[in-house]
Amino acid sequence: PKLVGGCWVGADDRSVHFDHTSMGSGANMALPIWAEFMKRVYADTSLGITQNDDFTAPEDFNISLDCNKQNTEEEDFDEGYDSPSGNRF
Repeated sequence: PKLVGGCWVGADDRSVHFDHTSMGSGANMALPIWAEFMKRVYADTSLGITQNDDFTAPEDFNISLDCNKQNTEEEDFDEGYDSPSGNRF
């Protein structure tokens, strides 16, 4: 890829909580920032980045990018996942 970026919005203090997930969710907090960033990237033709750019995965890239494909080689996520802190997802 020609460009890699990310947008994180949150609090470093784990005691910070929002009254509703809509107040602190990525869709409401980070997505507008990401959208503005990408609009400016696409508008700046000197960057040479377009919405039509293709990503060619390296030969040793072994992560499936097909969201519709069921992951059958790894653990069954329907059964849950124990994090290092002991939380169950």
